[in-house]
Amino acid sequence: MLSFWGGFLKSFFHLLLSSWVSTSVFASEPTFWDSSPHWNSQSTPEFQSLGLGQDLGNIGTGILSKKTKTSSQSAPSTVKVLPADLPNLVPDGSMSDFRLAVDRQLARCAQLNARDVWYVDGRILSRKQWCTETGKAIIGILNRSADWATYYQIAKTELEWYKSIGRDQKGEVLYTGYYLPTLKAKRVADATFKYPLYSHPADLVQTTVSGKLVWRRKLPDGKLVPYYKRSEIDGDGQKPGALAGQGLEILYTDDLFANFILQIQGSGIAEVTEKDGTRRTVSINYAAQNGHPYTSIGSYLKSQGVDPSYLTLQGMRRYFALYPGQLIQVLNVNESYVFFQESPVGPYGAAGTVIVPWHSIAVDLSQFPTGAYSMVQTQRPMKVVGDQGTDWQPFLRMTVNQDTGGAIRGPGRVDIYWGGDAYAEIVAGQTAHTGSLYFAAAPETKKKP
Repeated sequence: MLSFWGGFLKSFFHLLLSSWVSTSVFASEPTFWDSSPHWNSQSTPEFQSLGLGQDLGNIGTGILSKKTKTSSQSAPSTVKVLPADLPNLVPDGSMSDFRLAVDRQLARCAQLNARDVWYVDGRILSRKQWCTETGKAIIGILNRSADWATYYQIAKTELEWYKSIGRDQKGEVLYTGYYLPTLKAKRVADATFKYPLYSHPADLVQTTVSGKLVWRRKLPDGKLVPYYKRSEIDGDGQKPGALAGQGLEILYTDDLFANFILQIQGSGIAEVTEKDGTRRTVSINYAAQNGHPYTSIGSYLKSQGVDPSYLTLQGMRRYFALYPGQLIQVLNVNESYVFFQESPVGPYGAAGTVIVPWHSIAVDLSQFPTGAYSMVQTQRPMKVVGDQGTDWQPFLRMTVNQDTGGAIRGPGRVDIYWGGDAYAEIVAGQTAHTGSLYFAAAPETKKKP
């Protein structure tokens, strides 16, 4: 979702991620790699300075303000489970990276609204207090654990655990993935590096329509109208787009499809050649979106009868290499367009932290709050052969809710952030499995009589 942005928008940055269909025991459903953009169209000025999405953790099912009467609370999105009901697997991943994700979240706990609470099965948690106490409890367990098996054994008994009700009310969660793309770019355009990444235009503003924040174009007379579509911004390849020459170009790349991928992921890394020829690496993060709805080009290509082997991320690269004349036409099917900003670090998630590969996930923030300490159970490939993940096996991983995405809706959808290497790109484009999602909470402190 990289999100960020709209949450790395948190992706973005949306209803698909891989056209590859799982044949595993985790009965999956077909999705496309471009179905889960990691940005959130309701990003607010509070977060725009960092390129982040709105922290929506105080609205929606299971999350409410203390001003809300308990009698009007929605049903919680979780059910409490006993240690014996937790997965019988040993967690994988890096213990030091998980600690890093928790430490980064702990640093943000103080900024949470003290009035916000999370309504879980049989308990109402103060988000701020829960974020701090549970995070410290997890760090304490890590300090006493030499390996994941030890950590999990202690955590199962010393923490309380809650399971997402999933998309079927029985705990089934559909997992997809996202990654951090890396692009080659130049500060000055030339015959090859000619595809711009645009910054947030001054005439692109947010307004409220029917209680929702939306993006609109503000005309000189103050009138608000829909903003330019993708086809109007990027043009048709023959003439300049609507924003050309306005000084909004941050960088120029040599690959229009790579720009499109960056917009879906919500953020990325650019290896930049500066005007003086020096090179440096910068982070590119979400800044705004044009307000038009997102349309999956994977779904579009499928409707046109394109062979399914071309509908993964890697497959689409091959398809457009074979049929370059179709690229602009197909990309313009998706009218949504993302604008960026450059920053020295990243990528940021909707929680306001730099997200951590394998240990940061994107969730629906109206169901589960940013910073929730979580645990995912689904599948991942044990091997990568060429551009295909193989030998998909069940795994368990300790994670933190630090992002969101436009298609991540409801208690039964999760995006896993896989990182920014070649493995991450392949796995993110092919992850489409079901599994379970759990949340940890420090036990309730009993008041002395």
